[in-house]
Amino acid sequence: MMADLSTLNPNQRAAVEWNEGALVVLAGPGSGKTFVLTNRIARILQQSAGSHFRVLGLTFTNKAAREMDERVGALVPAERSRVLLTTFHSFAAEILRQHGKLVGLRPDFLIVPNDPDRLPYLAQAMQETGVPPQIEARGLLNLVDHVLQQGYGHDPRRTSSSATPEWFPALLDAYRRIVLAAGSADFALLVWLAHQVLATRPAVAKQLRSLYRFVCVDEFQDTNFGQYAFLRALVGPKPANLFVVADDDQVIYQWNGASPQRLAAVRDDYDAGVIQLPQTYRCPAEVVALANQLIAHNRSRSADKLPLVTSKVATTPGVVRAYSFRTVDDELAWLAYDIKLTGRSPGDCCVLARSNKLRDAAAAALNATGVKAHVLQRQNDFSTPAFRWLQAILRLAQARQSTAVLGKVCAYWTELGQPELDVTIIEGAAALDADHLRAWLRAARTDANAMVVDVLADALADRLSLRETVDAALAWFKALGLPANVPEFNDEEKVWKSLQAEAGRNVGGIAKLSIHRFLQQLDIESKAPPPPTNAVTCLTVHSAKGLEFPNVYIVGMAEDEFPSFFARREGPDSRQMEEERRNCFVAVTRAQATLTLTVAAYYGGWERVPSRFLAEMGVASVAPPGPST
Repeated sequence: MMADLSTLNPNQRAAVEWNEGALVVLAGPGSGKTFVLTNRIARILQQSAGSHFRVLGLTFTNKAAREMDERVGALVPAERSRVLLTTFHSFAAEILRQHGKLVGLRPDFLIVPNDPDRLPYLAQAMQETGVPPQIEARGLLNLVDHVLQQGYGHDPRRTSSSATPEWFPALLDAYRRIVLAAGSADFALLVWLAHQVLATRPAVAKQLRSLYRFVCVDEFQDTNFGQYAFLRALVGPKPANLFVVADDDQVIYQWNGASPQRLAAVRDDYDAGVIQLPQTYRCPAEVVALANQLIAHNRSRSADKLPLVTSKVATTPGVVRAYSFRTVDDELAWLAYDIKLTGRSPGDCCVLARSNKLRDAAAAALNATGVKAHVLQRQNDFSTPAFRWLQAILRLAQARQSTAVLGKVCAYWTELGQPELDVTIIEGAAALDADHLRAWLRAARTDANAMVVDVLADALADRLSLRETVDAALAWFKALGLPANVPEFNDEEKVWKSLQAEAGRNVGGIAKLSIHRFLQQLDIESKAPPPPTNAVTCLTVHSAKGLEFPNVYIVGMAEDEFPSFFARREGPDSRQMEEERRNCFVAVTRAQATLTLTVAAYYGGWERVPSRFLAEMGVASVAPPGPST
């Protein structure tokens, strides 16, 4: 059932009712942007019920895509099949599954998500192109990603010649060729190749534009140049039905290519209208006042940007607090004292830090004092040998000549307590039929594991049945006693089943889910289990974007900590300092009820002064109540 639009404020309603043409929605933190986006999609679907076109919604996290999909499904269940809500990388992978052969990529390609797995490809490219021997492959990976993410080669205005060594273009060409020849693609190549398909094959681009008549983008300010080039190739020239939700005060991924200029570009490229959503339904008035004072110091903001206003009335004293300590140990130890003293539920509290190091130290200090804390971060790999082996054996079924994948299958097999297998011997046995999977199955079979190996030989090697393979493996894991003996097993089993079910929903059910489709989705998704509900969430500011918590503690409010040393070195008016200020704006606006800012005089033995951001917010820190150990 559609939402009651009478409950929306005028700007929200105008955005929901926007029809044809391009629109930029400048949505402040807690302004209901997801509600606006999903209700606009639902309205379009409802008013065009029975039509053949679809609505595409792009975002940056699978969590956000799932949340929006659930909301749209609840609003217009009969039309749910006509919307695709997904991430940039997942949509690029979908295009490549259908059209990747046009750029030399086979449909059952594997995604290479981790740097260690990419290094052999880059090392081979370096050897082929004569890269100076003193150059390390690991250091070049970031440059490869940067060049691909910035879309070099897609637009005549972009060239890598001035930013890279003279040998780099040949290296990049060789790297792409080698990765594609292996039937693989990394994250940066997914979007790059999908753009190449659309830019060089007008018929494919026309077909997609006809199918997806309306395109919506969430968190548009996070797009890098390559993603924007991909988006432009997808929607075509103006006029276009492009609806983007963004906030130039929350551009905090400049290191990944995001830029405040992207909003100006989309407004110019598509003559986009602008609707602002300055009203926040999240933050108390005291927090909103601080946030406005802080972000006003950024000179690169949109000239017409409205300040935040809140729907919440002023509350009791103590909504915003700021305390100073002598050492970082004192600062972090006080967190647990305060949570206990105030009687706050740990699950309602979040600790934010600018760096991973300080975040981890805060979590350790809380746990050491009896307040349970959880570090929330992306996890690219499973942690247990069981699910690492299961993923590897599925991958070997798709890459049957891969020595690297075979090595992983053997290594995780041994970690499961099974007999050690010699990769070299298995390779030799596979020489005749070029099938490492069948050779491994022959070598691995013993009387003790005959049941599972025989099922794999039939279900996996012969029939490529994902469901039967996974069911047999899970039953075998339980027979080995892993649920009782491996603490992380049950959590990872839940994650695996959830990801498999999600991938199945995208294709009409698990029974229709192929191994290569599931592996592609598995490589894109985080493997982190859901956080416990009774623990303090500890995050970096970057990880906190899009989240909210009743009680927020921001630690490390000192120069060279927040803002960082690198931003201070670049100067007070630098783009780096402005991004640090946006980081602080994001951190402050996570708070739903209370905000606590803390600073110490010493970090790592080095003396620090309070962050300039405290002064810009008009906040003065005082000695904390209670013990200052």
